[in-house]
Amino acid sequence: MKPTSIIFIILSAILIVSGITVCIIGASMANEQNPLLCDSIEENGDEINTQLLDEFKLTDIVIDVKNMDVRFEQGSENRIVFRNINKVTYDLAIKDHKLSLTSVNPFEITSMIGFRENDGGFAGLRHYLYLNRYDKKVSEVVVYYTSDQSFANISISVKNGDVVLADLKGDTTYSLEATDGNIDCDNIITVNNIKANVKNGNFNFDRSSAKFLDFFVDNGNGSMLITKQFNFYCECEMGNIWLDSKKEDNDWVGVYPELQNQDQVEVPDMVKAKVVSGQLTIDTAELTEETEEIPEETPEETNTEE
Repeated sequence: MKPTSIIFIILSAILIVSGITVCIIGASMANEQNPLLCDSIEENGDEINTQLLDEFKLTDIVIDVKNMDVRFEQGSENRIVFRNINKVTYDLAIKDHKLSLTSVNPFEITSMIGFRENDGGFAGLRHYLYLNRYDKKVSEVVVYYTSDQSFANISISVKNGDVVLADLKGDTTYSLEATDGNIDCDNIITVNNIKANVKNGNFNFDRSSAKFLDFFVDNGNGSMLITKQFNFYCECEMGNIWLDSKKEDNDWVGVYPELQNQDQVEVPDMVKAKVVSGQLTIDTAELTEETEEIPEETPEETNTEE
């Protein structure tokens, strides 16, 4: 090898080591002064990155992520917040009123050199040096929406994490999936369909309604707190079905439970539910201002493993 080539190799190595050292020192100083890897740091130490959404007038949201929780919550403005999530591990794109969020392998060449329209992807060497920064923290994506915001479609798939939806109303169609985690729907009102699939975890449908609710739980429990009338078609392979705290057969069709307040009864919509291994609990007691929880006589979850 020519002496000139050897010199260039040595200089390149020195520059690389120097660059890495500067990044480490800079990030360490940022921990004590200003955030370097995020937009802001909360009092509890959580690191936050935020993307405002008002200007995009979103109608569709598609989220397909791995190791993080996903939550929808009402707020004062439309925005998406990333809590304790490294920017190089996700790809965020917003186009034609549709938000798409996907987890990516930060070491794939397309992730390292790809240009991102909004956020995520390659964001500097410092993010690669701190890939394990949030291993001991809860990583979470939160979509905040205003009371006048409505969505046509919400599709969420999480490999390892929980999905929590709260206080969403409108003509929204939902497709929800959790491989290792729970799906919670709290006060979700839609005249369209909700489809949910849980592999290892629980599905909770609390004070919510849809034209057609179709959910499947492989290993876990399903529970519904109903404030309107539904036509149920339910099945539980290894476990029990409880209707208003009374044990029923493992299969039944066409059950129309009677609500306490008949003024709220509408034309029955459909619930199709299947739990393979676990409990299925359906409570039709109407919530009032005095009682904001499932009645105490609801049976405790039991272990159904054989």
